[in-house]
Amino acid sequence: MKRRDFIAKTSFGAALAGSMLTTSESKATEIENKETQKTTNGLTVNDNGPIKEVMKYTDKPRSGIMVGSIGAGGAELRKDGIFYNWSIFNNNPKSSGQFLMSKDLFDSRSNGSNLYPIEPGYLLFFIVRYQVEGEEPKLKLLQIDQGYQVAAIGMHVYEYPWMTGIEQIEYSARFPYTNLKFSDSEMPLDIELEAHSPFIPHDVKNSSLPIMNFDFKIKSKSSKPVDVMILGSFRHLVGYDTMEKYYINDINKTTGYVENIATCGDMDTKLSSYGTVSFASLNADSTYYVGWENRHPYYEYVLRNKSLPNINDTDGVDSILKEHSAVPAWMPETKGRNHIDEKTGKKRGSNKVFNSLAYSKKLN
Repeated sequence: MKRRDFIAKTSFGAALAGSMLTTSESKATEIENKETQKTTNGLTVNDNGPIKEVMKYTDKPRSGIMVGSIGAGGAELRKDGIFYNWSIFNNNPKSSGQFLMSKDLFDSRSNGSNLYPIEPGYLLFFIVRYQVEGEEPKLKLLQIDQGYQVAAIGMHVYEYPWMTGIEQIEYSARFPYTNLKFSDSEMPLDIELEAHSPFIPHDVKNSSLPIMNFDFKIKSKSSKPVDVMILGSFRHLVGYDTMEKYYINDINKTTGYVENIATCGDMDTKLSSYGTVSFASLNADSTYYVGWENRHPYYEYVLRNKSLPNINDTDGVDSILKEHSAVPAWMPETKGRNHIDEKTGKKRGSNKVFNSLAYSKKLN
């Protein structure tokens, strides 16, 4: 149960209980379910006991279909909408690289040597922003979230209450397809995702293309127009196991698609984690925001706008000036994800970088 739902239901329960309180002189017989009535200090209240829920062994998302290609790695998409068991970074336990761990740069005592597991829930995630005509915008994370680390936000329930995880996912999978249907009582949309691998029987070459495909279908259930933006975000994990690097994000915008090409500079090219990751939206009208780290100012912008601003904040002011000739007025900070190390004078990257692509449309 979500914290928001818990508070709402608890408040409702308290109000309901209060409305059922009567004095001992009133007609207590009018209250149904007499077996559960309790009288305290002359007040009678109907007590049906605690709410009972049932959890089954099969409720836990223990496995799913791997989305990816033969011999080129991928990720396991499970029924909670989260991608697990990544193997596209030449990482253990599938290959020769390190486990997917991230260095703690914020602990001055460790000098970046402390390691902690990277949360699978925000290696790759999808969010829908929707705004019914005449109402405030809302965000839904297309996951049944874990609660404490969601979409690159720590404790989002308290820090970013405008976004919640989805209530229900209908899941079905048969290789190479995984189908998820997302529904939520707050959301006036039906959303379907078909994730699939480039698998062609007896065709090893094309079945080995290093690709993960995601096709979305969104249908409005509202009687009013709805502005919808579907966002895909991934964590830049090239060189995830070394601090000797800086981030590079390029944008390739053509007549048929918008593509983000992510790699790293000034790192050991012999490391297993060296390489390039590409993220593309197959629509020329797609927008982008690459090189962000947390909710400031990325999520604030997403909440207030119907499309992304087409900016690259990897190098901060420099990269934005290069693309736009000016820093947007709404952007309070443009420090970027790369910096100059004071001791070595070398350009180095921070420990977390995220890139996003989006497609926006008004649904009638």
